[in-house]
Amino acid sequence: MIGITFFCPYGGLRAVIEKVLDERPDRSSIESHILTTKTGELPPESMLPASTDVVIARGFTAQQAKAGLRFPVVEFKLSGFDVLAAVNKARTRYTARRIAIVGTHSMTYGAESVSSVFPDITIMSYTIEQTNFISHLLKSISGVSDVVLGGRAVYEAAGEIGFPCILMETGEESVSIAIDEAVRSVQIYRAERQRSDRIETILQYTADGVISIDSDLDVIMLNRYAESILGPDRVGKSIVSAIDGFDIRAAADGMSPCVGEICRIAGKEVSLNLIPVPSSGDRPEYVVTFQPVDNIHRIENKIRTSRRSKGFSAKYDLSDIKGSSDAISEAKEIARRLAQSEANVLIEGETGVGKELFAHSIHVMSKRSGGPFVAVNCAALPESLLESELFGYVDGAFTGARSGGKAGLFELAHGGTIFLDEIGEIPLPLQARLLRVLQEKEIIRLGNDCITPIDVRVIAATNRSLADLVESGAFRSDLLYRINVLSIRIPPLRERTGDIHILLSHFLLEESERHRGHVISIAEDALAPLAGYGWPGNVRELKNFAERLAVFAEGKTASRQDVIRALGVRRSIPQKTENETERILRLLEKHGGSRKETAAELGIDASTLYRRMKRLGILQ
Repeated sequence: MIGITFFCPYGGLRAVIEKVLDERPDRSSIESHILTTKTGELPPESMLPASTDVVIARGFTAQQAKAGLRFPVVEFKLSGFDVLAAVNKARTRYTARRIAIVGTHSMTYGAESVSSVFPDITIMSYTIEQTNFISHLLKSISGVSDVVLGGRAVYEAAGEIGFPCILMETGEESVSIAIDEAVRSVQIYRAERQRSDRIETILQYTADGVISIDSDLDVIMLNRYAESILGPDRVGKSIVSAIDGFDIRAAADGMSPCVGEICRIAGKEVSLNLIPVPSSGDRPEYVVTFQPVDNIHRIENKIRTSRRSKGFSAKYDLSDIKGSSDAISEAKEIARRLAQSEANVLIEGETGVGKELFAHSIHVMSKRSGGPFVAVNCAALPESLLESELFGYVDGAFTGARSGGKAGLFELAHGGTIFLDEIGEIPLPLQARLLRVLQEKEIIRLGNDCITPIDVRVIAATNRSLADLVESGAFRSDLLYRINVLSIRIPPLRERTGDIHILLSHFLLEESERHRGHVISIAEDALAPLAGYGWPGNVRELKNFAERLAVFAEGKTASRQDVIRALGVRRSIPQKTENETERILRLLEKHGGSRKETAAELGIDASTLYRRMKRLGILQ
């Protein structure tokens, strides 16, 4: 509903207003009030109807209302038809040939053009903005005009001095136009008010401090959060004295945005932005936004906690590493000691000995246990993807890059640990970049020029001799020194044969629970073949053997014959551990020279196999 209050200076206008309103299709949405007024006697705002949204008035009353009311004021503007009607009435009633039109600009504008309709009449217009000059003007033109046309104030003044006068009345067209304009003005006002209220709400309840300042760096306005930091009664005062560690005056003179400046406001460390904004005057204005660094850290920790909940957390501890042999007990004790340090760790050991379990356990026992644990197998990713996965990239960094970019694994591990498994497979060019990350504790995403500081502990693992790789030129010596600050060797299964029974019993129980099988133990005489086997795949191979044994065994206790039969599946694997070159050559022969099938059996990518073959001299 739109409330329109009309100021009506003469009785005939009321009837016109009511008629126009009744004929409008939107009549039900307009609440109208028609007040009879006299020139110079504007009713006080407190006396207006409470539902008033806009006022419509004529001439001098409209001018007075615009100056004295807080409501929008729309003026009845005389149409050309209204002027013609008044001129014709003066012409017929007084046989006038010299007609003067007196009033505000809206009443006299274009009046002289009416002369073309009445070529036998001289029309003169006089624009006047104050009512106290009306009588003087009428007396001065009485000798050159037969009749005067004007509004209510002119009509009354002319009557007092006996000057013939015709009241210029507002017709239906003018009333309709004025109502249209009033409705539009209210709709625009309400839309702007709603938008302003929405912006005000955002500014007042945002977690950032927002301050508007003028060219002299004095505060124009500030939101609640900024006021809570700077204190009350800050409007009109300079912002300069409240900021330490940042020359805001020099920055403002530069007229370019400043983003992420670390400084102090009222003693609180903040990240501050200074943005120039257009102003209505010649001198610029600025918006200052700031956020306490503590809040940024809190949000950062919340984000990282959310990421950890998506899988970036350690899953194992030392209790998951089964065995009681001296070799494995010593490795566990070393792991406990390494966990107390913040230095990088290199875990060495053959395939399948449980290097990743030790990496998880070291993280869980360390001071970083509350941070993320991010594991990546460097051999499982193609060289073309490894760099982007480790360091991330920005939008458009390369063809196929995810829209919006992607954080790398080092960023995701911030505050925690990153586990680089099979680190010896990282290509030399990427080793140089990894070395810089470890030295400088900062990363740069692909396609970006912004540096991101990181706090990450690196645990690396390898099943190969990195010293031999350094000697052959396949691994950087300086990188080895960076990752091999602390080291631990995980013993192979053949050095801890006493743990085979413990591990096998554990795996058999897992298989029984997983598949509701019946094998829950193994006969004593069945252990001898297991102890004599070389276990080139170590604990991982033993776990696979337990799965086969659960299938082949017929009773609740696996017999020697069951063990021999389950082991027989693996007879094609030599009892003696192969070196890497021999194994690759054997598998290539097995698969007819197919690198793809050979890589699949090795559990690596074809591009990784190619790099290994080239490094080992299999490819020239």
